[in-house]
Amino acid sequence: MEEISQGIYIPVQGPPEIKQVNVKKEDISKILQSDFNDHVTIFGPKGFHLVLFCDDDGQNKKLPINPLATRLISQRKGRDGILIPGSALLLDDYRKLTLDDLRFLLKEPFDIKEEKKEVKKMNDVLRNLKLRGAKHTIILA
Repeated sequence: MEEISQGIYIPVQGPPEIKQVNVKKEDISKILQSDFNDHVTIFGPKGFHLVLFCDDDGQNKKLPINPLATRLISQRKGRDGILIPGSALLLDDYRKLTLDDLRFLLKEPFDIKEEKKEVKKMNDVLRNLKLRGAKHTIILA
């Protein structure tokens, strides 16, 4: 991951926004307004190495469910079950995400074979984030 990453901020209400993020300077916590950040690794589609950050304490804070972030996770998992409370931040380890990327990801159908191929690659993403000092709890989805 580059020093400055370009990600997509997904608010509970309103349109997603492009954000410049410096992981080492704890920009994720600042953007999400939370000291307790969690993330969900999103496997695939090919060419993407995605991580969705959210407030780890969002359910305890009774934050509203983020419909767009929840839809993204549900679609990438191929099933329902994970609810994302509060705002979210979508990052990619190797590319600067655009709103067109988000639109593509929301339309791309789930492919379990492709997802399994990406699992091994995503472990590198997690290691890289941890080495760069990101505060997070690992949840693989």
